[in-house]
Amino acid sequence: MSLMWMGVATVVAAACSSVAESRQVQVNLTTSFLASPLHPVLETSEYLSQDNPALFFTYVAAVDVRYNAIKDKNNVNYTKVALEAAADVLPADSSVSRLLPFVLQTRAHSPSIELFNQTCAASGQHDFQLPVDHEYPSSNTAAATAPHVIVYGALTSPSFRAFHSTFVPLAVTGKVHYIVRHAPTDNTLPVLVHGYGPWQLTQLGYLATQYIMAAEDPLKRLQLLSQNFPKYASSLVLASKPVPQQTIDDINHARSQVATQRLYNRIVVNGLPVDFNEYGFNAFDFLKSLNGELRLADTLAKLDPTGSIKAAMGSLSSAPSDVRISLRGPVDGDAPLYLNSIETDEETAEWPTDLGSLRGPSWSLIYLRKTIVEDKDVATVFHVSKMFLAARANGKSARDKYLREVLSLNDLTVKEVLQIYSQAVGERYTNDDWLQTAKAILTDGDNDGVWAMTNLVAEKNLPINSQVFNGVVRKHVNVQEDIMTHFARDQPLYQTLVRANQITDDSDMLSELLGNDETYAVFCPWFDPEYKPPTTVVQLDWNDPVRCC
Repeated sequence: MSLMWMGVATVVAAACSSVAESRQVQVNLTTSFLASPLHPVLETSEYLSQDNPALFFTYVAAVDVRYNAIKDKNNVNYTKVALEAAADVLPADSSVSRLLPFVLQTRAHSPSIELFNQTCAASGQHDFQLPVDHEYPSSNTAAATAPHVIVYGALTSPSFRAFHSTFVPLAVTGKVHYIVRHAPTDNTLPVLVHGYGPWQLTQLGYLATQYIMAAEDPLKRLQLLSQNFPKYASSLVLASKPVPQQTIDDINHARSQVATQRLYNRIVVNGLPVDFNEYGFNAFDFLKSLNGELRLADTLAKLDPTGSIKAAMGSLSSAPSDVRISLRGPVDGDAPLYLNSIETDEETAEWPTDLGSLRGPSWSLIYLRKTIVEDKDVATVFHVSKMFLAARANGKSARDKYLREVLSLNDLTVKEVLQIYSQAVGERYTNDDWLQTAKAILTDGDNDGVWAMTNLVAEKNLPINSQVFNGVVRKHVNVQEDIMTHFARDQPLYQTLVRANQITDDSDMLSELLGNDETYAVFCPWFDPEYKPPTTVVQLDWNDPVRCC
């Protein structure tokens, strides 16, 4: 009875196994060209010459020795021949030798063999040397007029060995330039294209970082990986040692620092981030900064600071976080100055006004016709602001022309400002009537609008040449660089407020934002990390009178 049940169990297991195997789908991708059974030997020669070109002919001699030692030439294990010949020419502890079996499995150098094969088929009377050719080392000392001898053949064939033994002595004496190209004739095997699954690429970044950190010259290795990463990716993926968890944690911590301190695509010099893509970057100023840091480093090296001081100097300086301030003026007054209204402007008339669009997920910027941003035009020169107000009174076209010309020039004189106004209003530069009109406007005494703009900046303690977006002050005027950062910061906050029903269609968007975020009534200089408080030096004299209370 027990034997019968065992037989039934075996049949059922076999049936289940056959069903499971029938559901497997195996897909093989092959190249359009075929390979020779000799391919392990040929591809190994290409791999070794890629690392050291001088190894090619040494390896050819080692293959000849190993192949001649085999008695049964009809049943040759060419993979074994390739590995043993490579071991003969490489050091015992060579990492290249340990990696060679994986390289042969990937068939990474099969296209190189096919290149030589097709070159052989297309060769003729006018054949010439190629950059990928294998030239005998002694041929480099041959005269320029010495003939070039190109031998096509398989490394183990008798005909190749006959030619090879003939031309090597001639190349040694410098009589010929001896070049060897692979040309196997029995190409019958398909070449399977090997790739990597996603599980093999998950730690590629960690492996590359570990590879850089382990180098004696990490900067040089970083340069090699950056300039030719595909060449090293295969060897990194096939690394036998996994990345330690502590290394992964350290890399993730450094990555989070880069993200929080906005250091993407920047170089950090002694804790100072430098953005090469920033508008106005000057290579000469950067060179001066490097020279200053080097001189400072030399000075500190002589001091021999303690470990705590070294750690403090080596850490990155904390990037200042955004501070939101309340910068609202009288809506119906002269300041702040509104250049346009997104709710009434013709260019945005087709945008939706329903706040429901903020409730859904956002994959890009959400277009919404709702006034949420106040913009200000900072007047640093009185006559520029005064003439701008006059140009705005003549219509949108005159206003835009005036602004465009003023922003495109620097160090304007009073006469140039008047000429820009005349061009914006009267379409010409040199008309004396328009210049006289501009002078009259500049000196008419009606300066309330200009002083209102100036007083607002002074009352809020705003830095000159700054921009304000939803209350966040940035000291440099580079809207193109910062506008996307502002949107990315504030749009999720607006979405959260709308989803929580804290903002409705009748709400004041900016007031709600300021009420739900930490804001300040004015901009104080000590919010700025670069602010240095003034110091007062008290000097007393014996002759000063003394007052007592």
